[in-house]
Amino acid sequence: MTTGLPTDWSPIPDATLRATREIALAKLRDPRTPEKVARYYDVARTYAGASFTAGYAEAPSDITAADLHATSLLAVKIRPLPTRRFLDDGPLRTAVLDGLALLPVDAALSSADGELLTKMFAFHDAVREAIGPYAWVTTSKVTARKRPNLFPVRDRVVVNVLRLGGPDRRKDWQVFRALMQNDDVLGELARVRIDAANYAADSGIDCKFDEPELRLLDVVLWMNG
Repeated sequence: MTTGLPTDWSPIPDATLRATREIALAKLRDPRTPEKVARYYDVARTYAGASFTAGYAEAPSDITAADLHATSLLAVKIRPLPTRRFLDDGPLRTAVLDGLALLPVDAALSSADGELLTKMFAFHDAVREAIGPYAWVTTSKVTARKRPNLFPVRDRVVVNVLRLGGPDRRKDWQVFRALMQNDDVLGELARVRIDAANYAADSGIDCKFDEPELRLLDVVLWMNG
């Protein structure tokens, strides 16, 4: 298990990690979860589904209009000024792309050490600077669009489901890292993926959820929130 943290980060107490793990497992094991996942990825419904991560790796070193559109599908707005900051040449776009370049496309939060967490923090900071200082939810969703194996989609629903209190990315990322290192959580995610596919097939639902495990966990927590 990876335990490394940046030197200025405090580790999460074991009791908190146990509590969030039990919450996540309860949501994964809820008998209604496969149906909820199938509904979320049903192309005939209005949920973002697989459209959020569709094509995310086509421009792994860039922020594109497609990325901003995909982010907007998760019920946030990318306003005109942030749009220009992301897409037009300038110091903010340069800072975002420099931070993105430090994050390997195939890197996963489950194996993130202190060095990678520091780089995640820098990229997150650059995105937040481009969007605005208080837009933590939108920042989370932009970063998750570019690296869905690394960044959980943190919003108020997910934070509340896991009882994490106020948003704190240092704490939240450590909690999600621990969840993605847990064999029980990974096993339940694999089962939910199969059961949701079976439910969709039996119900005639056309859906696609070939998602990274971290993104699938986001969906399970959000749909149960």
